[in-house]
Amino acid sequence: MSIPQESVHSVLNHILPHIERHIQCQSPASTTPRPFILGLTGLQGSGKSTWTDAIVEELKQSHGFNTINLSLDDLYLDHDDLVQLRTANPSNKLLQTRGQPGTHDMALAHSFFESLRTDSEILIPSFDKSKFNGEGGRTPKETWDRVPAGTRIDVVVFEGWCVGFQPLEKTAVRQRWEEGLQKQTGLEYPTETLRDHAVEHLLDVNTQLCGYCGLYWDHST
Repeated sequence: MSIPQESVHSVLNHILPHIERHIQCQSPASTTPRPFILGLTGLQGSGKSTWTDAIVEELKQSHGFNTINLSLDDLYLDHDDLVQLRTANPSNKLLQTRGQPGTHDMALAHSFFESLRTDSEILIPSFDKSKFNGEGGRTPKETWDRVPAGTRIDVVVFEGWCVGFQPLEKTAVRQRWEEGLQKQTGLEYPTETLRDHAVEHLLDVNTQLCGYCGLYWDHST
């Protein structure tokens, strides 16, 4: 699937003023100006990667912005850590496979975003979902894409299914869970799955999401 050029232009018409304003606000004396971080979110199969590639290419070729991209999927815990996580939480269905907040390596994420603030080499993590019979694992560090030290990065496109999601208050989580218990089941393709999980497990993922928000906002200005 390819994105029609007019669609890319339409989206960038909304984004470009924000990028330009961000760059203009950077101190001329700064040796490591902070890049503009563009978050892109969407459900699995919605075309996030395709949109990311199209936006990165357009920002580079048509607007001259030095742009890189990172997928939230490339920040998953390595395989051994994913196994350890699910073993430590055997009753929590949400942590048995990669995907939910809590299954990503937040230390690695912070390390990447911190590297954007320095003049050092930038390593872009990579995760191979096909490793370990589909359970996935991190690729060797020496194979990661690298941005040479001293390179100015104008824009980082950060895509992921829950990028920008906000946690709920605990009372709101409990209320929605209780409402889910009251809904009818038996549908062939149910869309309401809260009742399938213990409220404590939902609260745990909600708490993990708080750390993700800190990651986004701490490094976005």
